[in-house]
Amino acid sequence: MYNKSMEDLIYYSDNHIKKISANFRQANEYEKIIFGIMCLEMLHNDEIISVYHEYNEALPFDDVLVQCKDSIKCYQIKYTSDINGLIRYGDILNKSELNIDISRYKTVFEKYRIHFNISFHIFTNRSADEHLCKILTNDNFSIKFINKEEQTNKWNELKANSQINSNEDFIALLKSIRFNLKQPSLDKQKQELQNKFFKLGLDENSFNKYLNTLNDWWLESYTRAITKKDVEKVLQINNLFLRQNFNIDYNLFIDNINFKRQLKNLIKEECNYISIIGPPGSGKSTFINNFVDNESYQIIKYLCYSNTENSIIDVENRANIKTYVEYFIKQFQLRYNHILEENDNYRRYEYSEQNYIDSIKKIASHLQAQNTNLIIMIDGIDHVIRSGIKDNFLKLLNQCYKNITFIITAQSENHLPNNVKNYCLNKGALLRIPLFPKNSCMRYMKKYFKGSIDKALIILSNIDNIYEKSEGLPLYLRYIAEYLKNIEINDLENHLINIANIPNNDIQNYYESIWGQFENDSNIKKSCAFIANLNFDITKTELFKLLKISSFDGEDILSKIHHLLNIQENSIKVFHNSFKEFINNKLTTEQKNEIYKDLYIYLKATDIFDNITFNYIFEYAWLCNDCKFLYEHITSDLIEQAFIKGKNEKQIQEAITFGLKAAVKEKNFVEFARLSILYAELDKKYSDYHISKLDLYNVFLAKKDFESLFNLFSQNSIVLDVNEDIAQILINLSYEFLSDKMEMFCKSLVNNFIDKYIDITQKEKNQYIDRSLEQKVFELLAIYTNKFKYLYYIIEDLNNTIVPGNIVAFNPSVNQFNIIYEHLYRLNKQLQIKYINKFIKKCFKNAPVYEHWLLQNFRLNAKYKKLNPKYFINYINNIKETDLIIQALKIGTDIGIDAKFINKYINKFDYKIELNPDNIRYGDGTRQLNLFRDYISICLYCSAQQKLDNLYSQFIKGYDWLSFYYEINYELIKGMYNKEDTNYFLDIFETLNNKKKFPHERIFESFDIIKKDLPNFLKILFKNINITNENIDTIKQKIINFFKSEIVDTHYGIGIVNVDFIPIFEIIDFLIKIDNDYVPIEYFIKTLEGKIYEEVLETNERTAHYLKLSALSYKAKFDVIGDEYFTKGIKCSNGYHNRKDVTLFNLIETLDLIYKKIEKPVFLNYFYEIAKCSNWLFIVTDHKETRHIRKDVFNLALNYDFNLGLHLLKQYQTRISDWEISDCINYLAEHYNERNLMLPYVLTQSIQNDSYSENNYKKRFDVELNLFKKALLSSDTKQKRWFYKKLIKHLQCDIPLSYDRYILIEDFNKAITNTSFLPIENIYIPNDKKNNNTYNPKEEKYEYKGKTYYVKDLVKIATENIDKYIELYTHTLNNQKSFSLRNALEEELDKIINNIDNISDLDKIYSFISINERVLTSRIGDIFECFANKYRALDNNSKYIEALEKCFKSSIEYGFKYFTNVRMDILKILIENDYDKTMNYLLNTALDTIIAYPYQGKVFQQFIIQILLNYSKESLIKDCIKIYDNFHNEIIKEFTNLPDKEFSINYDWIKNYKSDNKNDDLLLDIIFNEWVDYPYYKRLEYTHLISDLAIIYPTIVIPKLFANINNESYTLSQLSALIINHLSIHNSNLLEQYEETIEELIKTLVHFEINYMLIDTLNHINSDRVNKLIKILYYSNNDTFSILLSEDSPSQTFNDKFMKYIPKAFTDYVTQVSEIILIPENIIYYEIEKFLVENNINYDLEIEKHQNLYETYCSRGSNKFIPFEDNYGNLVYHTLNIVLEKCLRNFGYGINQHKELHKILKIYDNRFYNKTITPNTKFIKAFPNENKILDWINFEDIQEKVKTIKLDDIDLDEINIIDDYKTSNDILFEQVNSYVAYDKNQALLYCNCENIFNITTTNIFYLHPLIHRKYKLEPFSDVPNYKNENGIQIKQELWQNGIEDTDMSFKFLAHGTKVTIKKELLKQILEKENCKLSIVKFIKRFYNPESYKKEEKKSNDIITTITIEL
Repeated sequence: MYNKSMEDLIYYSDNHIKKISANFRQANEYEKIIFGIMCLEMLHNDEIISVYHEYNEALPFDDVLVQCKDSIKCYQIKYTSDINGLIRYGDILNKSELNIDISRYKTVFEKYRIHFNISFHIFTNRSADEHLCKILTNDNFSIKFINKEEQTNKWNELKANSQINSNEDFIALLKSIRFNLKQPSLDKQKQELQNKFFKLGLDENSFNKYLNTLNDWWLESYTRAITKKDVEKVLQINNLFLRQNFNIDYNLFIDNINFKRQLKNLIKEECNYISIIGPPGSGKSTFINNFVDNESYQIIKYLCYSNTENSIIDVENRANIKTYVEYFIKQFQLRYNHILEENDNYRRYEYSEQNYIDSIKKIASHLQAQNTNLIIMIDGIDHVIRSGIKDNFLKLLNQCYKNITFIITAQSENHLPNNVKNYCLNKGALLRIPLFPKNSCMRYMKKYFKGSIDKALIILSNIDNIYEKSEGLPLYLRYIAEYLKNIEINDLENHLINIANIPNNDIQNYYESIWGQFENDSNIKKSCAFIANLNFDITKTELFKLLKISSFDGEDILSKIHHLLNIQENSIKVFHNSFKEFINNKLTTEQKNEIYKDLYIYLKATDIFDNITFNYIFEYAWLCNDCKFLYEHITSDLIEQAFIKGKNEKQIQEAITFGLKAAVKEKNFVEFARLSILYAELDKKYSDYHISKLDLYNVFLAKKDFESLFNLFSQNSIVLDVNEDIAQILINLSYEFLSDKMEMFCKSLVNNFIDKYIDITQKEKNQYIDRSLEQKVFELLAIYTNKFKYLYYIIEDLNNTIVPGNIVAFNPSVNQFNIIYEHLYRLNKQLQIKYINKFIKKCFKNAPVYEHWLLQNFRLNAKYKKLNPKYFINYINNIKETDLIIQALKIGTDIGIDAKFINKYINKFDYKIELNPDNIRYGDGTRQLNLFRDYISICLYCSAQQKLDNLYSQFIKGYDWLSFYYEINYELIKGMYNKEDTNYFLDIFETLNNKKKFPHERIFESFDIIKKDLPNFLKILFKNINITNENIDTIKQKIINFFKSEIVDTHYGIGIVNVDFIPIFEIIDFLIKIDNDYVPIEYFIKTLEGKIYEEVLETNERTAHYLKLSALSYKAKFDVIGDEYFTKGIKCSNGYHNRKDVTLFNLIETLDLIYKKIEKPVFLNYFYEIAKCSNWLFIVTDHKETRHIRKDVFNLALNYDFNLGLHLLKQYQTRISDWEISDCINYLAEHYNERNLMLPYVLTQSIQNDSYSENNYKKRFDVELNLFKKALLSSDTKQKRWFYKKLIKHLQCDIPLSYDRYILIEDFNKAITNTSFLPIENIYIPNDKKNNNTYNPKEEKYEYKGKTYYVKDLVKIATENIDKYIELYTHTLNNQKSFSLRNALEEELDKIINNIDNISDLDKIYSFISINERVLTSRIGDIFECFANKYRALDNNSKYIEALEKCFKSSIEYGFKYFTNVRMDILKILIENDYDKTMNYLLNTALDTIIAYPYQGKVFQQFIIQILLNYSKESLIKDCIKIYDNFHNEIIKEFTNLPDKEFSINYDWIKNYKSDNKNDDLLLDIIFNEWVDYPYYKRLEYTHLISDLAIIYPTIVIPKLFANINNESYTLSQLSALIINHLSIHNSNLLEQYEETIEELIKTLVHFEINYMLIDTLNHINSDRVNKLIKILYYSNNDTFSILLSEDSPSQTFNDKFMKYIPKAFTDYVTQVSEIILIPENIIYYEIEKFLVENNINYDLEIEKHQNLYETYCSRGSNKFIPFEDNYGNLVYHTLNIVLEKCLRNFGYGINQHKELHKILKIYDNRFYNKTITPNTKFIKAFPNENKILDWINFEDIQEKVKTIKLDDIDLDEINIIDDYKTSNDILFEQVNSYVAYDKNQALLYCNCENIFNITTTNIFYLHPLIHRKYKLEPFSDVPNYKNENGIQIKQELWQNGIEDTDMSFKFLAHGTKVTIKKELLKQILEKENCKLSIVKFIKRFYNPESYKKEEKKSNDIITTITIEL
């Protein structure tokens, strides 16, 4: 009825996201850089634990929070672009725009001061104002001020505003505040970030990666700790973990004392190199590892082979020089960081060979000075040789270093590098490890056969023979012993005699001998071959099956070789690696492949989710080239099932990796792209926390599936990580009943976890160890060990942290003690309990810890034993703290202590509750409520009614939620003690369910407290409810009501709303434990699942809730629904990421690449699914990175089919926010390529100013200018002129001078350079832009070779010749402070290369740059391209291609996320040169990238499709479609587990879309929809432009206008009538054909204002016709009415609801209308109500719409809203017009009254005054500086107030007689109004303030009628100008000079009216009238200070007079 589009505005609350201003953009950039510096500081400063950004709990100091070991630093960062910006005392005292007022500090101060030394930093580049300076000393408040010795008034003011009552607390707050003022500028902070970064020794590429990730961290919505490990992960530093473990069986270990002594002596002699050589099995590794592990030397050991890691890959990795260098540099840092960092040029994270050498030299100097030694042990150097790795580390073993001894082991001298051998012979020792002497052989056999004495006697009696045959080789001794172990004792002698010998101590000879024995037994050989190549555990039975032999034959084979093997119950392995190497050397490649195939077939026959199968089948499929298997099996379904089957992420990741490798091998782009998505998804599940590992562990724990559980966090009896989750699940396992085998395994994992933890803490002794992890380790020690030492630490820590009077609940040491102490009681560990009790009693009897221990002692004895009442009575006197006494007394009541005794204590103290949530410290609510319940229980126990009454009176009168909650807790405990029945407690439950907040109650803080406590409340409640068959339905209903209650169903959040049902889980968990058959647990769980399904939508929370629900179901023995919810949880984990996931954007961009290759129905289906999913992004993400999704959907539609895009945009209008529409229109206008360019230009009025840009207005202007450029290319001259005029007006009237208008004008002038259009001249450039002193790094000074140079001068020297350049650049590499010089040198590199004219010089510089490319800047690609071009010019094609390869490689350095930076042009050349090589490189690079950065697995698709489409074979186009289809399906799947929801935008129409090719018609519809938008100036501009369109395109626009007059939107109807009315004044010929249409509209329309304009229109076209029509419609033509109406009045509902929101202006109009038409107001209101009722208007809905509109458009400072266009205004205005028109038609028409009514109800003026507005470039008003405001207000700048001028003295043809204006900035305003009089104050011109859209007034001047007639002056144009036969005599211009149009406000910066008169005409008037001309100016000035300044507003006015006389 009134405006259909208004109905959809209710959706704006979801979508309207405000953008930040340009000033904020710079401030955010500054804040981000500081955040980046703080994060980077963790690599320099080991005291820092973590850094947070936007840590809301620290508000207002939430920008950056730095957590150190013993302190927290909270930063509020305030940047300003104003170099004179100030922090004022008023900013600290009161609320201001800076939001740093002291009233906001209290909460965060109280929250953290208990735990930490906390400081609050105001970090800014501003200075302090004079008032603040007076109370500061350096960065702090001055000591005298803090102690209130000076500036006491300010001290008192600040304290009062801080809301802190205690002086002591307030002083502590003042001491914690830091003012980090005058900080460096944004540019300098960026430089500081660079300097800090490069000082670490990292390169430019790493820096860019860091900046990119920093931006990602910055955009994250959820606050999280950025740790050192996060930074290291990004930079790929400290991510190398090499285990240096060598397993030694100490049960059989025989030490070599003499050899050890010899080695020690050599070390004392400071030998630089000692080599220990010996054949395989001689015990080298065992000896040297035992030696270094048990000596006190400083030792770094490096194993080239570890017997704990069997893979070839591990050996190759250890041999690699990069691995070696990185490992040693890290070891050097751990041990000698303090030494290395003494050097300014130390590159901590530069893992280069040079840094290794520099570091070891520095350490050697330090060791020499300290007279101490370092041993570097390298074991198994022969493995390096055998690995075949060319780039190995052996070349680094080429120097000697004093005080450093290298001990190297090898099988022979031949394996030693020549340098090492020479050093050993000259400066060291070459030792051959002694084999066992006979007595050692004897000792070994004794140890081996200690369990078999009879055998041992026989063997030892033959020791001579054994020694002779073995020659003392330890490995052979082991083989002999193992061989003899299974020999029957009767045959032992015979076998001893026949033992084979091993010539030359070479075990290979033995292997050869036994291999010869098997010459004719292929089964044995095959068995050896299989066992040597087994990578997994296998039983005997499985081995025999694999070998296809019977168990009889199998056992026989094993009996012959068992001594060479390590045979366990479930595994068979080769004992020594030497035998494995021997076997593999005997096998051909074909034989190995056959083995792989057999193993693969064996695995394929098993269940794929069998642990061994899952671990190895994918590897063997890859080895056997069965790529099809990998592609078919590695799917998203497999990953989901793998999680459900208990596979850990490492296992799944390895499976996908083999699939990716197969795809690389086959160049299968489709499968690689698909598998890369899976890899990214897997990472998202874990790395991005979609699955909480602890939640996953707990599911398997609840299922009692311990085997799968252990597999999730361990492998081969080793935990996968050391973290809290694994520690916690190990703790949780202690509550389970495990089998003996499982319990033993669990204990072994605990021991491994603790060992690893100790290893980490020792290695990282300078690093901070997470306190919460440490606590978990202590718990493990308490549960699984009988150790004592850690208990001492816990008690000491507890004693040191407890402060009397402080709340112990906030003390982590207290919590730790409580938990540990309870574990000991739970497990009945009496020795440890006694230790604690004795220790505390003995050492801490008078310390604070004693009270706390005593309370816990009471509690735990009462819980686990039986607390002796006498013990309680004797010791309770030692507890003094009130909180502790209450808890102790509650224990006393529980064990039955006499009530009189309890009463005696309870009367010793008063207990009060805190009902103001603001005063309850964060997290303390539950503790206070527990105390409250305890106190009530105690009072009830001892009948202390007076105490209860006093307590009850504190909250009985409260209606707020917190008071209510205290009251029902009171009733709950009272009912429990009075043993009330079930109905009593059900009534309490229902009371809770029905509670509602009272109006305007702030509930956030209260709800936070109550929700945390609800589980405690409900546990007590349900304990007292007796569930029976009779009441179970009632209870079910109350549970349902509970889920719907306000306390459960109210959620808070900005962006993602975090719906959390975790407290409900605790309640259900409690109910499960009740174990009552009547408790409807399954019903509760299913009801909760329904709520979770509908309401918990964010992915990781949804996943967590389902996993927790699954665990609960398993606990309750509902395995079926447990399985169902577990599966749902895993599926949910594949959901869309909640933070910054832009995958849907990637999908859109990918489809945009390929849509031309896809059939239309297929595309539309893809598009439909994407569009549907786009709705979800506003719910499941935080909107930061995803807010533009609808624009991207629109862009895709427009690119595919312009018509489809227009249909979509029309759907978007009124359903999405203004800024989104703005973005869509921006794209539409940019990509418009049709004829009618004016149509998209009109739409540009909807493009919002870009708040993120330096120039807010550039975005829209650029689009308009682009359309103008297109128009210039056309032949339509009229269109060109139209564009030219519009842009001139937009530039000079709309865009403020302050927003670099001059730059936009320069762009405009450039565009019209070669046209006939005149450029804009006399461009104003602000002074601050004229003198732009930008920072120039080349002007920096630099020290070089003892002299000081400017950087530019050094660059000049460098460019003299190549050698000079290389010398200077090399210097920069060794000096980390030379970044500016290095950059400057690189900028010159292109010139140097281009000036080279010979290959020799080019090769020299190319070689140098290639060696150092890792340290080059991001220009590296351009530099190598320059090289390539030069090589091509010099005809060196191979180097040309090589340089191009380097160029392309640099562009792909950051992976595919930044694929827009990839040099596709270079790639094209490379593909053309060598397709296979380039594609191999791409896929291998992709594989490396995805493994390093898994999230890029979802970007690769877009990248590869672009390549395949443009540069590949036509046959691969189908692959592109498949790649997209897989990508599309995987991403859409992420939304399939969400519930069905209705959104404001429905995309179902897309499924049936067909193009109608009516683009102009659709564009007009869109234009008209935008026209009715609410901002004033937007509607004004649209009105002017649509009127232009109607004149230029009358055939398509005017019919549309007439059609819209019947539109449901009366706003659009009225505006359309307005333009038609306007056209009738000057262009009535365009409307002549529409006479009948207009007449018909007048007859049928019932709306006074619309009808009035249509009648006026028809009057201009055909006055006779309109007169006839009026007589028909309005039968009375009298000037009065005679009307009889009923006396009905509007209803009370109408008055209460409707009238409350009606604007006052409207009621005034009703009064005036009533007076004119002589109808009482109450009847008019009655008729209005009657009409509204007939049209089913819902008042409540209208109120809601009204409020939404008000919030959107009427924000503080905004002036965008049009009167009568809020929802109620629109409704009542149009309803009044309808009612009025009905009255006029029913009761007669009086022409005069009709005009009067029009004057009252007119919103729009049909003359369009502002359409002719002109620029006033001369008006540049400079407002005064702050210190001159008072002078300005007092008009000190105006010297003459009265002035007389002779007309002849005016040397102008035209005289300015009126110059009225209004101008303002944020705080100052000036207005000038003129009065021009002649002939004794007779006005020459009189002013009429005309309404422009009824929102702003413009002064329009009209000539006095006498002058008009007398001097024959004729008016013309809408804004009156006057002319006679001599031309224009009086000229009037409306002008405008800038509009401020931002998110927060709209205002004209300057606008006015200017009137000039010809000098000759003025002379005639003065002569003929014998008068003077008086120009009187009324000037008003106004000052409105900022809110933080306690200044009054000031205003003043003045009158000036200028008299012009003859």
